[in-house]
Amino acid sequence: MLYVGIFLLFSLFFFANLQVVILSLMIAIFLLSLGIVNLKGVLPVPFYGGLMKYECGYTEINSYIIFYTMQFFMVALSFLLFDMEIILMLPFLYVNYFSFVSAGLAVLFLGLLMLGLLYEVFLNVFSV
Repeated sequence: MLYVGIFLLFSLFFFANLQVVILSLMIAIFLLSLGIVNLKGVLPVPFYGGLMKYECGYTEINSYIIFYTMQFFMVALSFLLFDMEIILMLPFLYVNYFSFVSAGLAVLFLGLLMLGLLYEVFLNVFSV
């Protein structure tokens, strides 16, 4: 509710028309309630049935816990970082005027990425 109050003060400051303020407040409350309703389906519901014994007294043989190694997590994390470098380099393709400063920044950025790659190779992250 604090956000709604801040939104109301913000809209009163920028909009002098009361109808616009009330309409924007109604939209904010609607979007807030829509987010809470959608969050209800996202939150996990605990299910303890798989961890209990069967009626005959035997426990379950297989576990539902999925184990992963830190090695695969590091490979996925490094893939994410080096995938983001492509997105960060895209603005250099659309620049009409390419000065020495922007070229130096691009070389510095690629140099930092290469240092990060060499550090990951030094830590044997990619030896899966």
